Amino acid sequence: MVKAYDSLGNKFAEAKADQEIRIAYDMTLAEGEYESRTVENGTATITLKAETPISGILLDKWTENGEFAVTVTDKDGKETVACRGTFSEKNNQAVDTKGSYLAYLRKPGAGETDTRIWTYDAKKVVITGVPADATVQLIRYAGDDVAFLSGATAGKLAKDYTYTDADNKEQTIKAGTLVVLGTYRGDPVYNTLELKGEFINTPVSDEGEQGAPVTRDVSGEFLMFAEVPKDGEVSDISDGFFLFVPDLEAEKELQEDKPSDCRGDSLLPARMKITLYRTDNPDGTGSKRITAETVWIHSPGGTDLPTVELKTEVAE
Repeated sequence: MVKAYDSLGNKFAEAKADQEIRIAYDMTLAEGEYESRTVENGTATITLKAETPISGILLDKWTENGEFAVTVTDKDGKETVACRGTFSEKNNQAVDTKGSYLAYLRKPGAGETDTRIWTYDAKKVVITGVPADATVQLIRYAGDDVAFLSGATAGKLAKDYTYTDADNKEQTIKAGTLVVLGTYRGDPVYNTLELKGEFINTPVSDEGEQGAPVTRDVSGEFLMFAEVPKDGEVSDISDGFFLFVPDLEAEKELQEDKPSDCRGDSLLPARMKITLYRTDNPDGTGSKRITAETVWIHSPGGTDLPTVELKTEVAE
């Protein structure tokens, strides 16, 4: 609620705006699931009351460039180094918990650049390289997340990009094509994306009022990129990348009868947001549900959109 007052303290106007909520989460263990948590000489030792599946760690304090390692022990005493790396802002997966550090567990033997998220059954967890006054939480489930690419929400392809579609046919996106860019956390086998747009009607009524905004899905196609390791085992990943290619012809037809403030050759809406869905069956939508969503952002425009160059690297 926003209230406006004059210089004498009299309220003369007020307005209420709908508050936006960003949807994303990581499920941490409940306080009652811990038997003990201690930090001594830079090592955090966590014992759980029962063997529990975990997929990450969350620290409220950490040291830049400090090295850490996470060792998980199951109820039978089997130890596995589930993650090791270097604390850095670049590697930090925390988004909403400012100042905290989030790291996901990896497949046994995987390198530091492997972004697959692995789940371990843990009775005891030991983490080295932890500040003495840090509080450590364990992540039970790494939830889905989605975001527009920071600093380059949209751009134009620098070169033709050719890929193989779901029907095993080659498709080419031409150089100069407008694309929307972003990242996701999840499993591309079970996740799908939608781009929603808010289109502002430009016609003004006889009373001088502008038409109400129209919200709908933007026509186009998503490409979801994920690393496929040599071992072929794909699971939830922490740094997926997506590309949205607007269908400009379809948008032109949709907007012909409903003038908007879209200008130039982009035809993007005034504002847009991304919604991430997940299903339990990759071949059906019966269990489709929203698992992550961005807030609305203003669409970039003008002729100075950055160029986008897509490169493919072979995973080790």
